[in-house]
Order: sequence, then structure tokens, then C-alpha cells
Amino acid sequence: MIEEAIGTVNENHIVLLSPDGGKTLIPSQTDDMDGDDKWDELFTLVNLDAGHSKSYSLVAVNKDQVLLFNVRTNIHFVDKNDP
Repeated sequence: MIEEAIGTVNENHIVLLSPDGGKTLIPSQTDDMDGDDKWDELFTLVNLDAGHSKSYSLVAVNKDQVLLFNVRTNIHFVDKNDP
């Protein structure tokens, strides 16, 4: 469990990955998989060269202190019934 590793995460915080103890933050998202209004998983994407590994830390950062990350997608899902 993430909170066992970094302590209690309250609603004013966002959990992110960092390769250097919080100096650099990796964009990520949390997902509520069971619909209980509490996030259950943390998803992120990192690039690794074949045969290499890298260590990351979990950090809880106040939402007000996080800079906006560049938007990299623009997708809209629509349920449309043709006539």
C-alpha cells in the first residue's frame, strides 16, 4: 500500500514519482477502480532503455505546489447512435 510507504495522503496532496527524492516530478494519475471515491492505483509512464533499470520514489506533494504538466493527449469518447 502506498500510504504504508509514504504516510497518510490527504485530499490536498497528489502522489507522484520522482527519480531524485522530489526535485523532479514525473506526471502520473490516480484511478478509483472500485468506485468508493478513493484512488486505488497510481499510473505513470516512463522510458527505459532495454536491459536498464531505474529507481523512483513516491512523493506526496501539496496540489498547490505542483506545476501544470504539458498536455500530451487530446481525446474525447462519445457514445453516438446514428439515425
